[in-house]
Amino acid sequence: MFIVTSQNLIAKYTSNIISNLQRFTEDIIIVPSGSTPEYIQSAINQRNLSDPCWIVGGSDTIPFYQAVNPFFFHDGDPVINTDSFYAISTNDLTMPQRIVCRLPDEQGSFEISNFLTILDNLYNLFSSQQTGNNLGTIYNSGFFSQVGTYFQQQFTNIFSINDESPPVLSTNINLTDIQNKEYLFLNLNGGANSYNLYGQLGTDMMLALTPNQIGSANGSKVFISASYAGNLNTETNIFNNILLSFLFNGAVSVVASTEMTFGNIYLIEPNTNYPISPPISQIGNEVTISEAPEATNFSSMQQINYFANPNFPLIQSDYLSYLYFQNLFSGQTSGQAFMNAKNQYVQNLNLTSSIEKLDYKTLLEFNLYGFPLI
Repeated sequence: MFIVTSQNLIAKYTSNIISNLQRFTEDIIIVPSGSTPEYIQSAINQRNLSDPCWIVGGSDTIPFYQAVNPFFFHDGDPVINTDSFYAISTNDLTMPQRIVCRLPDEQGSFEISNFLTILDNLYNLFSSQQTGNNLGTIYNSGFFSQVGTYFQQQFTNIFSINDESPPVLSTNINLTDIQNKEYLFLNLNGGANSYNLYGQLGTDMMLALTPNQIGSANGSKVFISASYAGNLNTETNIFNNILLSFLFNGAVSVVASTEMTFGNIYLIEPNTNYPISPPISQIGNEVTISEAPEATNFSSMQQINYFANPNFPLIQSDYLSYLYFQNLFSGQTSGQAFMNAKNQYVQNLNLTSSIEKLDYKTLLEFNLYGFPLI
């Protein structure tokens, strides 16, 4: 493994941060402040593709690559912020050739001690090679209940708890359901301007989980399917960002998306077979499968669940998360499981159909955060 960071990180945390990182590996690439993704990719590709790349720092240290979003006119995300660009030596952003994982830090107002705590947590897990407890929880929006049920059926020995929101909400959740679990699948909703996670009933969003409720997450490997949960904007800290809160509280890794996500529930216009995307103001995870006219009357839409399709029961974020957990359960590290899941997604889909716009967006918007070698 090698580390990639920039002079920006040293400016924030002083040169002592480098000796802290050298506990993990002596192989550290430090790029100049303001380096472009193209410059950084070129530096990364001086290493063998078999060497995992650990990006240390948020988007103010190592910027995301901004890919064109082919679904912009339907979901409102102008670009896809992705680390996939750093995982390839070709032009295909959908099929990573290298393990890439990012360890983000606080942006805007920050505390040096918070980032050092995250590093210490990861180093203790890495150096001890601590094994997990093989316990898992699904926390599932009521809008996606069939997905949670399917996961629990497929991974019975792992996901013994399947909470659904509603009726489970932030006000009544049993926090032991999500604390100190080796595997967490948070199949909830998110919003572009909120770091909370939400359940859903019909078109009503209900608060399901907040960053200050995470508590102990020692050794957890987390997949958050909610929209924007991996969005690192200019003001993120352990108190307002669910991703950073998990890492601060001891999680090994978190898979999360920088943009609006899509899954197995579709909305169609009444008396038609045309899927349509919800208004941009609607909090994410409601969806579409192809280009179609924008919705004009959200409340009149009919909910259709294509989950029972026997030929391809999972799609987009649900399918990617399924492959990721399947790989973890086979003994792969977070980095291996994530890289392989993306390649399996593409390879398997090519056997049945083709990569379409939402598949492309899904493969790019989900990034791996935390540490890749556990």
